[in-house]
Amino acid sequence: ATNVWHEALPAVQAALQQSSVRRLVVCGHSLGGGVALLLGLRLRTEAQLPLETFAFAAGPPPAFQGTADRLLEEGLFALINGLDLVPRLSFTSVSNLVLAARRLEAEGLSWHQKLGVLLSRDDASAQPEVEVISTANDAGAVHGRIATPNTADRQLRIPGSAVWLMEACS
Repeated sequence: ATNVWHEALPAVQAALQQSSVRRLVVCGHSLGGGVALLLGLRLRTEAQLPLETFAFAAGPPPAFQGTADRLLEEGLFALINGLDLVPRLSFTSVSNLVLAARRLEAEGLSWHQKLGVLLSRDDASAQPEVEVISTANDAGAVHGRIATPNTADRQLRIPGSAVWLMEACS
């Protein structure tokens, strides 16, 4: 978000000098949505611009770690397709998927059966099955085990207000 802002700042400053702009809306989709929300949060926090700042994201990943602040986050909005994986994607979720796939490998199931088992898990409140492992080796790799998330990864979230679009009928 910082790099995007440094690149966009001259254009924003020029627009402010040439018109009576009152609002800045930062938008993005997927990873760009995460950047838009982080940039919107930063601009609202710093309050350096003489205008209202908002951010809109479609399908952003969880990219913010911090305490919720209603006043700063009230101008951040996300629209999320309930079937989109990106808003749920994190090191923890990928590690859990790899771990589950490795466990299923030993069961002798077909590819379609394995996929069915992996996708049918309805318990969204389940705790991650992957334990935190600390290592001291230089590359940070875990030998003989699946690399695992750190505690901070579990706290990533999508800042602001989000509307999750779910299937209305089956």
